Amino acid sequence: MTHRMLRIAAEAAIRVSRADEGAVLFVWEALHHIGGAQLLALPILLDVRLALVSRFSASRFWRQAADAGATHVHYLGGILQMLLSQPASDLDRSHGVRVAWGGGCPAGAFEAVRRRFGVEIYECYGMTETSSIASVADGTEGGVVGRALPWFDISIRNEDDEPVPAGERGEITIGSLLPGAIFRGYYRDEDATRRALQGGLMRTGDVGSLDERGVLRFHGRLTESLRCRGENVSAWEVEHVVAEHPLVEEAAVVGVDAEVGEQEIKLFVTPVAGAGIDPGALVDWLRPRLAKYQIPRYVEVVGSFEHTSSQRIRKHLLSRSVEGVWDRDRQPTPGII
Repeated sequence: MTHRMLRIAAEAAIRVSRADEGAVLFVWEALHHIGGAQLLALPILLDVRLALVSRFSASRFWRQAADAGATHVHYLGGILQMLLSQPASDLDRSHGVRVAWGGGCPAGAFEAVRRRFGVEIYECYGMTETSSIASVADGTEGGVVGRALPWFDISIRNEDDEPVPAGERGEITIGSLLPGAIFRGYYRDEDATRRALQGGLMRTGDVGSLDERGVLRFHGRLTESLRCRGENVSAWEVEHVVAEHPLVEEAAVVGVDAEVGEQEIKLFVTPVAGAGIDPGALVDWLRPRLAKYQIPRYVEVVGSFEHTSSQRIRKHLLSRSVEGVWDRDRQPTPGII
């Protein structure tokens, strides 16, 4: 990550957040993560203030933001869903924040966050390797991550490295004519660098689609795609639907070995504070909201997840065992919610 990349990331952060002179940006991210590091240059480029706290806390988030006089907050992953799952509070509308910006707001949460917290939401898409941010949404609709920034070109390609028609899914690839906007490689890992940088493009490993307007939609990670009943299942899509359930705090999906065929879907969920989750009732709630092949077979309710510094769930620590786990195929009657 070069000095130039951090500068480009900071410029992009200003564009996404719509930060203006006198803005106060609430910062909870670890500074060794690009989500935090990109903000360090903002006060050099613009007359803004950073209000830092030591870690993310869903229960204290709006109080900390209000005490700091924050006008802008950043989110990643499931942060917004975690905030929606908190008990209603007078601070939901009196915090003083105008804008929430970042990546990971599902379409179902877009209007819910705007209505409850009174903030505008500006989504973006990118990765550390592409100076953090590659596309920016205009804040008018949920489920999209916007158009490419002027210094990037985004295309969707199939397995044969051919561009796909508008609306079709494929791998998100990013190119740039701005020298240094895309990283030069992974530290001491030439193989990974060759896989990522092909033909002058960054192969992101993410699934996306571009509509006729050139607006990008993110559909999950290629590496988190499961193969169930002959269909490709995006763990990301299933998780974001599950997280819309009012009793669910967080959700994670992994693939486990199937008795016959390829994989089965195992869902992990944590309940909101003071609530309990009936796996059968949850699966019944999911049936009209997911395709049949996306419905989890196994559901395990856990007390909490371990997270990275950017609040992403450490999926590699989740058990792939199904012994003693609720099994959809072995239930005599469905649960009732």
